[in-house]
Amino acid sequence: MSYFVYILECNDGTLYTGITKDISKRLDEHNYKDKGAKYTKARRPVKLLYEEKASDRSVASKRVYSIKKLTRLKKTSINKQFSLKHSKSKYKKGKSQNIPFKFFRRDDSSLYHLEQLL
Repeated sequence: MSYFVYILECNDGTLYTGITKDISKRLDEHNYKDKGAKYTKARRPVKLLYEEKASDRSVASKRVYSIKKLTRLKKTSINKQFSLKHSKSKYKKGKSQNIPFKFFRRDDSSLYHLEQLL
């Protein structure tokens, strides 16, 4: 069963990182339901900035932990790298895709880079 790691931008400009099995359902919970995280309830509406697929919950949890340690600038650069890589891709914009990615760490930075596996 696959999980997704996601980054939301709240109405006040802050970022929220989480894990889910269903991105659209979780985004709906953050924006409209009482099941959304306490942090995002006070900062609605939220919008999805970034998502990535993880093979299991353990991998997703480790990825969330590594993202939460990053600075805001590095978190937004992850989103920009993801957006640039897919702006000219064969995948349609606006739809959640199950796109495989390989993650690796550079020696000189804690920032993870995305490499699409085709």
